[in-house]
Amino acid sequence: MRSSDLVKIVLQGVLVLGFASGCLVAGDVPEGAKPMTNQIVAVVNGEPITMFDVDQDARALEEAYGKICHGDELQRKIGALRKETLRNLIDRRLIIQSFRSQGGWTPESYLDQQVQKAVKDYYQGDADRLTRALAVYGETLDDFKNTIDDKAIVAFMTKKNVDDKLILTVPANADKDRSLLSEAWMSSLRKAADIEITW
Repeated sequence: MRSSDLVKIVLQGVLVLGFASGCLVAGDVPEGAKPMTNQIVAVVNGEPITMFDVDQDARALEEAYGKICHGDELQRKIGALRKETLRNLIDRRLIIQSFRSQGGWTPESYLDQQVQKAVKDYYQGDADRLTRALAVYGETLDDFKNTIDDKAIVAFMTKKNVDDKLILTVPANADKDRSLLSEAWMSSLRKAADIEITW
């Protein structure tokens, strides 16, 4: 994978949630934002996932749903979104644990480069604006780097375990084949894991 491709994947994954919705650019907490808690909702091989994690990942879509749905329909959509978000968080944690267990690491220079790119592309070169935007959600620059790191690991491991195995496929079947490979890989990670869902 070329470095520029990895940069695109990482920035798409990391920045879509906050930047595309405008949440991290604003100086104030978004209207209707709900308090986040550190209640543990799942434990994956001894590592907790909290309600805070679920809230963070689901925030942008919940806000979008709030603009187009109301009442019971909104509650159903948010409930389904939160379940899917938790599943995605568990899968992400499994992928990162697998990477780490194989001795994988991300160079600090790469993480610094991605932070600088985000500052340049989204904050007109003003690192203080990024720091203030992160603080709105109780995040630090280290948290932001961890998010970049997580997204880079997931992209790398997905390429290694799914995309690189799609050597021979008919273009019309590529999405289906990729989905089947991805689900088989994740299923093997889930089977080998100790996962406890408490929510």
